[in-house]
Amino acid sequence: MIQKYPASLLAWSLMAGLVLVACGSGSPESEPGRPTTVSESVDASTKVPPVRVLAPAASYDTHRWEATLLMANVWQELGFDVEVRGFPDFATLLSTVSSEPSLWEAYVTGYLGRPQRLDPDELLYRPFHCSGIMEFGANLVGYCNPQYDAVVEAQRSTLNQEARRELVYRAQEILARDIPMFVLFHRRPVFAYNQSDFEHWTPVVGRGLWNLWNMLNVTPKTDDRTLTAGWATDIATTNPLALDAAVEPLQWTYDTLARIGPRGTPVPWAAKSWSVIDDTTVDVTLRQGMRFHDGEPVRAQDVKFSFDFIKEHGAAGHFPAALSPIAKVQVLDARTVRFKLSEPHAPLFFTTFTLIYILPQHIWEVEVDRQGVDSPARWNNPAPVGSGPFKLIYHRRGEELLLEANKEHFHPPNIDALLIVAHSNIDAVFASLMSGTVDFPDRSIAALNVPEARAAPHLGLVDTPDHGISAMGFNLRRPPFNDLQLRRALAHTLDHDTVVEAVLGGFGEPGRGVIAPSNQFWHNPEWQRWFEEDYRFDKLEARRILEQAGYRWDGQGKIHYPASGPPVPE
Repeated sequence: MIQKYPASLLAWSLMAGLVLVACGSGSPESEPGRPTTVSESVDASTKVPPVRVLAPAASYDTHRWEATLLMANVWQELGFDVEVRGFPDFATLLSTVSSEPSLWEAYVTGYLGRPQRLDPDELLYRPFHCSGIMEFGANLVGYCNPQYDAVVEAQRSTLNQEARRELVYRAQEILARDIPMFVLFHRRPVFAYNQSDFEHWTPVVGRGLWNLWNMLNVTPKTDDRTLTAGWATDIATTNPLALDAAVEPLQWTYDTLARIGPRGTPVPWAAKSWSVIDDTTVDVTLRQGMRFHDGEPVRAQDVKFSFDFIKEHGAAGHFPAALSPIAKVQVLDARTVRFKLSEPHAPLFFTTFTLIYILPQHIWEVEVDRQGVDSPARWNNPAPVGSGPFKLIYHRRGEELLLEANKEHFHPPNIDALLIVAHSNIDAVFASLMSGTVDFPDRSIAALNVPEARAAPHLGLVDTPDHGISAMGFNLRRPPFNDLQLRRALAHTLDHDTVVEAVLGGFGEPGRGVIAPSNQFWHNPEWQRWFEEDYRFDKLEARRILEQAGYRWDGQGKIHYPASGPPVPE
C-alpha cells in the first residue's frame, strides 16, 4: 500500500509523544523544523518531487516500519512530500528496489546478523563497491567512489589482521562521510522458547536461537522429539541457488567446508582440515565416510563441481562475492581439493568456505542436462539431497517444511525432527508461542510482547547482541539524494532515543555504521564521535544545512531545489 502519513503512524506517534502535521496544512512558522523565512517568488517547477520510500510493512517488521515513519514525519516537517510504501515480505521489496531504480528515492533494508557477516567484507564490499551497481541485489544505492573501492579491495587481499583492520576502519570513515546509506538501529534480538519441553538451548550472536548449533544441541525433555519453529514469512523455494531460498533450513540440509562456530570464528566442518600452502593456494582434506542423503559418498569431485557450478549458475546474492577470488579448483585425490586464488583473499575461510554448498554432482548434472544450463537457479528442487545434519522431507508452500535428523551425520542432532510452520506475521507466531503450538520463533519477538512472554511459565527468554543492521539506503542515481548536502541534512532527522526506547523497547541501540559496535574488532570507534556530531537528531541543524546548500521554501513550507536546479550526479 502507498500512504501519506499512514494511519498507523497516528496511534504510534501518540504513544511516542509526536505531533503529526497533515500534508500542506498548518503554519510553516509554527512547525518544528520548518524554515523561519520563506520565499514567495520560487517557481513551482523547482519544487522537490515527492520522495518515495520503500520499506518492509508493519506485518513483516514493525521496528523498521515505525522507524521509517518517524523519519518520514520529520521530512514532511522540513517541507518534503513523502510517500511510504510497505511490502509484506523482503523478497518482493528487494526485487522492486533492484529492478525499478526509477521508482524510489529511498528504501529500508536490513542485513541479518548471519555468522559470515562477522567478517567485515560481507557488509563493505558487495553493498557499496562500484562493480555491484549493475548486479541484482548488490549495490542498490548506486554508490561509486574509486577511493572507497581501492580501500575495500585492499582489505580483501590483506592477510595481516591489524593492517586489514586499519583499512576496514578507513572504509567506515569514507561511508560515514559520503552517507550512501543511513543505519537506523542495531537490534538486540529477544527469543522466547519452550523451556518446559526442551533444554540445552544455544543462542549465538546475531541469530539468537535461529542457528545451526541450537538445532544440533537442543534436547527433548519429553517423549515428543520434534521441535516446532514458527516461521513469520513464506518459503518460496528449496533451491539453494535461488535468491529467495530458505537460507537456514538449506544450510542445515547441505554441508559446507566450514561453519562459523559458537564463538564466532570459522571451524572445519565437511573439511577435516586445511593447509595454507601460500597466499594463493589452500589444500582442503575432507572428512572420511561422509555420504549424501541418498547414500552416495561425498567426494572431492563433488566439492570441485559445486564451486565451479555455483560460480557459473548461482543466483543468490552472496555467491558472486564469495567465489570471485577462486581461480581454479583442483582434485588432488578422492578426499583432497586444492583451491587456487587469483589473489590473496582474507575472507576465504569466513565467507567462501562457509557459504558454498556441497552439491551432489550425480543429481545436479542430470538437472542441467534435463533443464538446460540457464535454469538451475530457477529449478524448485522439491526434494533436496544434501549431506547435512538434517534431511529435508517435504515443503508445503505457505504451510510447513519438515526436516528430519540425519543420525548418520558426523554431528547428529539431539532431536528427531524440526518442523517449521509458516505464519502470516510475527504476531501470529507469538500467539502460537503463547499457546504452546510452536516451541520457538525464527526471529526476535516484538518488544511489546516481552512482558507477556516473561510471565508465561512454559517460556524462557534470551537476548543476544546483534552485528546485523537495519538501514535506509538512498538512491544516489536520482535527485535530490544524489546531493551529499541533502544526505548530510537528513542524517539529522532520526530521533534515536525514541527508536531505541519506544520502537525497540530498549532492546537495541542507535545505528552506528554498517559494522555494528557488537563486532568489536572491526567496528571503528570513531563512530561514536561521528554519531554525536554528524548523526545526532537535530531538525534545526538539518534545516540549516539545507539552507546553506541553497534549498528554498515557498509560502506553504514546501521545499524547492536551489536556484541552479536539481543537483547533478556526483
